[in-house]
Amino acid sequence: MSDAPRVVVTLVRHGTFLYEGDKDYPDLTPLYLAVASPQGCVLDYDGPLRISASYAFPRICEFLLVRGASPNSLSKFGFSPMHLAVMKRLPYQYFSEIAAFDSQYMTAHKDFQGMVWETTSTLLRFGGDPNVQSANSRRHQCNPQCWRSVDCQHLGQRVLHFAAASGAPDVVSLLLQHGADPMMRDDQGYLPLYLALSHGDNSTVNRLMDEHENPTSLIVVQPTESTALHITCRFASVPGTLFLLRKGSDVNAIDSAGKTALHEVLSQTCPSIEREIIQTIEYLIEYGFEVKSKLPFIDGAVALGRKHALASVRQIFQPAFSNGLLGLMLDLPHDGFVRAIHSPPG
Repeated sequence: MSDAPRVVVTLVRHGTFLYEGDKDYPDLTPLYLAVASPQGCVLDYDGPLRISASYAFPRICEFLLVRGASPNSLSKFGFSPMHLAVMKRLPYQYFSEIAAFDSQYMTAHKDFQGMVWETTSTLLRFGGDPNVQSANSRRHQCNPQCWRSVDCQHLGQRVLHFAAASGAPDVVSLLLQHGADPMMRDDQGYLPLYLALSHGDNSTVNRLMDEHENPTSLIVVQPTESTALHITCRFASVPGTLFLLRKGSDVNAIDSAGKTALHEVLSQTCPSIEREIIQTIEYLIEYGFEVKSKLPFIDGAVALGRKHALASVRQIFQPAFSNGLLGLMLDLPHDGFVRAIHSPPG
């Protein structure tokens, strides 16, 4: 469990009991048996390599790669070692205890993400393809409830898609340095940037946006022609929304279904991010969304706001209230509109 192939060899050859009861990670038995097999013995090392990548064992990965394991072979579930190495997950059950005990080795790996980075680097060094595509059969339609969800997976995702969802900007940077293409879409037309946006990791979002010449007009979701601003608003990401608006994103851009960024933020009804929803609406109005316009798509968004599940959001779009409040908005600090919504004048 502490990524020590020579120790594994010794223990297995002396009859160590191999049962592993950890349900969240694959059984380590095939990995240990492969590591302890005699040199030159013909074995399938690809499966053990995928297990090793799942646990983020860089030294054992290197041990197996030297013996001929492929860093790009797909499992029966359609994932390569590269996908499994960067996939979003918690550390295995005993990681903290082992890290505290094995202080000499762990000095260079302060946390689990350090192990993930080292494992990914090892796979790349042995020919891992940063653009390899998964062959998983799951078809998934994203919606506002996908916010920070590990279940937000699509057909044919690249390694960068999984890394973008994992909240590890250093791993994303590593993949980009080794040729990962941020413009490669999955089989359902989603860019890696979408996964970073939907998981709310601003560092990863900024890193991926730096790779695009004009991120403000970038179509992030091809089937619906959703821009990056549509997606930041879908998940009420205040920093991401403000970043794009300051860069010049079109606040009135319409997707293939006739939805604007305001429609997207109004589809978010999670009470725990009520403040973020309201502040995202504030920025959209501040940067040019005309709530008083009678254009059909804008009028439809305002009507949606008046029926919103959150009372504080409905209040913004009440004519009698908004006529007086919206005129004051630009004179308030960025947080002022939120305060005013919860403490209306009079």
